[in-house]
Amino acid sequence: MTSPNNPNSGGLPMTGPLIGQFTEQKVYEGPPRDQDAVAVPSQTRENYAMQLLRRHAVASERLARIAFDKTHPVDEYISTPGVPAQNPIVIQPTYWMPERIDSVLACIPAGVTSALLQLGDRYIELITEQAQQIPIAQGSATPTVASQGIATLPAVDLPAGLYNVTIQTYLDGTVTVADEDNFKLVWNATSASVLDNPAVADELTTTTLELELNGINSLIVQTHNVPSGTAVYHAVITASPVEQPGTGSATLINLNGLGIIINQDDNRTLTLTPIPPTGPVHIELMGYADEIYGNA
Repeated sequence: MTSPNNPNSGGLPMTGPLIGQFTEQKVYEGPPRDQDAVAVPSQTRENYAMQLLRRHAVASERLARIAFDKTHPVDEYISTPGVPAQNPIVIQPTYWMPERIDSVLACIPAGVTSALLQLGDRYIELITEQAQQIPIAQGSATPTVASQGIATLPAVDLPAGLYNVTIQTYLDGTVTVADEDNFKLVWNATSASVLDNPAVADELTTTTLELELNGINSLIVQTHNVPSGTAVYHAVITASPVEQPGTGSATLINLNGLGIIINQDDNRTLTLTPIPPTGPVHIELMGYADEIYGNA
């Protein structure tokens, strides 16, 4: 298609101060009707065409920088069938050029309370758990009979499982020999363990037991034998669940639409806390690589 005023233009735009018409060899400036009077040639047709080609090349390059090149897909991953050989887990880049990470796929074993992914100078918490709430109970009494309750940790706070149970006890008031070794812990309703404590006022004693609790009955600190009746008994009970290897289920994380730009020498690491006793651990980064994102 040609311009109405430029039959030899071949459809090329004629804009700006250069408004002329092609002749057999030259492009002339000025209105069409004055081309015979103005005989000063501006440039040859071939040179003008080269200028237009250069302009198109520059425009194409600018468009290429706007559109991300997807001819270099990134798929970087590490999978460990068991306990990771290293922590943090390091992921190696696929290309020696900047990358845009669009999605992250991860499988984190049970028991991990924190999974921190670092991409360059960015940190992503894949898993984060608040500090575990450990059940606790405390109480005091001036008992007068055997098997009198001092402190109770209710069964509603103790799902069935293995626990580290800690009992802290002490006496005050008028302590006699009848109060020595006179605390006991009762669990699962029928089991009991006598706790050591001296017949001395204000001396704290700590006892730790690993117990399998049925989830039905409370933990209770009681007097073991008949006390003096003049001493005040104090007790604190805490119970922390013991993590069992192979229990629980893995956590699957699938993040999309990230668009994180990282350079080839940036960190790609996954840090797990604590290190899981069993696997698998899987982390995969997906996106594209493109040289135009240098110095991300």
